[in-house]
Amino acid sequence: PRFISRKALKLANAQPKISSYVFSNPMTKTKWGSLQASFRRAAIRAGLVYKDGSVCRIQDLRHDFLSCAGMANLNMMTIKEFAGHADVRSTQRYLHLTNDYLNEAYQLLDAKRNEREQPRDDSRNEE
Repeated sequence: PRFISRKALKLANAQPKISSYVFSNPMTKTKWGSLQASFRRAAIRAGLVYKDGSVCRIQDLRHDFLSCAGMANLNMMTIKEFAGHADVRSTQRYLHLTNDYLNEAYQLLDAKRNEREQPRDDSRNEE
């Protein structure tokens, strides 16, 4: 199964149907020769250029979506289904957790550990 947000589906359905292809050339009504090249030009115009000078790719959006799903604490099997992967190991390779997310997770675990190490006040039970 493939998943699409309601907003994206609404936008897609609102577009005029000029071809049987999802991405087609409006002049020729044929499929684009290179969606990657078109996306690259659009990404440059939009300023989606990384610090190292590389340009955002369609694949980067996929990685970002799956990473956001992981950081939103979605179940790994759910993310696997969103990605259309046959094996969860493929999904794990896509997830890139941010340092902020990892730091927050560490702080949460550290707080839990500290709670367990606090001595209990058993004076209430000594009556």
